[in-house]
Amino acid sequence: MTRLPKPAPSLIALLCLAAAMVLCWLHPLSSALVLAVFCCTLVLLLRQPHLWLFLLPAALPVLNFMPWTGWLMVDEFDLLLLCVFVAGYGRMAFERAGEPLQSATSKKWPFHGVWITLFAAMSLVSALRGFTAPGAMEALAQLREVGLWQDYSGPLNSLRLLKSLLFALLCLPLLRRALETPGSEARVFRSVGAGVLAGLTVVVLVVLWERLAYPGLFNFSTRYRTTAMFWEMHVGGAAIDAYFALATPFVVWALARSGAWRQWLPLALLAVLTCYAVLTTFSRGVYVAVALPLVLLAIGRWAHKFGLDWRRPLGQLWRRRATFWLVVLLGLEITLVATGGSFLADRVAQSQDDLADRLAHWRRGIGLLQSPADWLLGIGLGRFPAQYAQLGADTEFSGALNLLRETPDAPQFQAVPPIAIEQNFVRLSGPLSEPEIGGLYMLNQRVNVPVAAWLRQPPATRAGAGFTVALETRVSGRTRVMIKVCEKHLLYEGECMARYVSLQGGTALGGGTGTHGDLAPWQTISVALRGAGLQLDESSVPRGAVLSIAVFEPGEHIDIRKLQLTDPGGRPLVANANFSQGLAHWFASAGSYYLPWHTDNLYLELLIERGLAGLLLFVALVGTTLARLAGVETQARAQAVILGAALLGALFLGMVSSVLDAPRVAFLLFFLIFLGFQLGTAKRRI
Repeated sequence: MTRLPKPAPSLIALLCLAAAMVLCWLHPLSSALVLAVFCCTLVLLLRQPHLWLFLLPAALPVLNFMPWTGWLMVDEFDLLLLCVFVAGYGRMAFERAGEPLQSATSKKWPFHGVWITLFAAMSLVSALRGFTAPGAMEALAQLREVGLWQDYSGPLNSLRLLKSLLFALLCLPLLRRALETPGSEARVFRSVGAGVLAGLTVVVLVVLWERLAYPGLFNFSTRYRTTAMFWEMHVGGAAIDAYFALATPFVVWALARSGAWRQWLPLALLAVLTCYAVLTTFSRGVYVAVALPLVLLAIGRWAHKFGLDWRRPLGQLWRRRATFWLVVLLGLEITLVATGGSFLADRVAQSQDDLADRLAHWRRGIGLLQSPADWLLGIGLGRFPAQYAQLGADTEFSGALNLLRETPDAPQFQAVPPIAIEQNFVRLSGPLSEPEIGGLYMLNQRVNVPVAAWLRQPPATRAGAGFTVALETRVSGRTRVMIKVCEKHLLYEGECMARYVSLQGGTALGGGTGTHGDLAPWQTISVALRGAGLQLDESSVPRGAVLSIAVFEPGEHIDIRKLQLTDPGGRPLVANANFSQGLAHWFASAGSYYLPWHTDNLYLELLIERGLAGLLLFVALVGTTLARLAGVETQARAQAVILGAALLGALFLGMVSSVLDAPRVAFLLFFLIFLGFQLGTAKRRI
């Protein structure tokens, strides 16, 4: 019988602990606080071995502070996962040393687990191809300066996308251990389901705040799409859509197993709020991905299939009436959003043009596969953004997308040798050639505007030049730059105070007449922002403010070594203004142009980056899991049906959206696949 030797879990625990300590030490906000929280969580997990099953899905939607840290490659959810592995593998090393980790019911692993093994191996090969792709090694040479702020075109993006599968694989032995005892399937699923419901509750509450603070709770005309705390959407994408597709079936599970009306009522409220949150994404794909599995569940319940009564049939009079009125309320909610504004109608009317543009986008993406090796193994995990702009121009896109064919250059942090300048700086570039996307890619920082001090200013001051920006920069030629402070959550702007500045360098870079020989001279400018003024005091809930700067001219860039914003009272508002901490506290975002970062199709995403081998192995893995869930009997059948509905929702959404390019959501997908894979043995265990 296969045995896991004692050194193996010990080594995993020590490696995870070392990685966690490094991340705590490097954390841009507060190393001491992050370390203290990590240690407290570790103690809690050691005392409560099964708590991680609840904690991971509950904390997943929250633990990413990218707008405040500037981290792109890692986030705080990674720290929680490392904490889980330190606790889980540490207990495994000391308590189960030399004992078999496989129970008698898991002997089928060598046959069925081959798909997990092969897909993991294929993904590792794809990550290595991405990590060593042409141009990646040059970017890797800047790793010391760029580090965890490296953009999506760098080699670390391959590891960023691989980590979701790697972390899910590390959860698999812990998950199998939790399922060892007979009858443990129900307990494990309850813990995971409760965690998903807790996380979903947080998401819908954040959505309510976001809608209240910005467009308005019942404003369905403004072009505003909910993002909650899925900061991975700073360059677009479907992270929140995939999360809703995976999480919504668990609301049905909770409603079905609720007993008294005191349990049913808050869950019904969660269902109503979840429906509202899903509707305000205004994503046609997630509508289908959420609705279709729920319709299948309803048909199965009506046909007395799937074991969906959970021994609590709808025969109770109050439950029949309550369910009827809940369905009516959800229908009215859908009707209100559909008829209460023009945005959804516009989205539906644009479906044909959007489909044509998406097909053209998919054809261009497939064009990245240039050789038989690319078709078999893919271009490399995470390499799509770096290679998409190299395809050249075409005329396949319709309407407003006709000229949007390229990737704006990402902001690059550079450390100049001390002899030259003695300071670090960030280089912000405009588009490569197309002026139509100038200004759409911005460098941002969330700023904390003291509202009380703001309100003490005279109205004329608040409506005029209330904010001042001081900028130390250099440019190669005449470059137009936009600087603004806006009421903003992530993608959509409210009221703004802005200034467009034309910068002129003393000489072109390399002209030889600058203050440092081959560099143009640094210049300091100070500008007062103009506009109608922020309406920070007119919202019933707090709003966030974001400082942004962008370059308009194609082929131009500016170097910035200091950027400071002061409020009307003269208080500085920017952290890391001189970039001495790299890009800590700064983050980039795109506006209305997201094509270069996403394939917008799960299956093409797999084909392009992992090749035919990766696509077929993923299909085999998911198909095997769904087949095993379909074979579950007796008490575990209800849990298996809910997991199947969640996975089917993600697969439906994958027809029109990328799913695996947001690591947190990709981890949840893989985790549920592996959970379903393990629950597939329930018919032999119960």
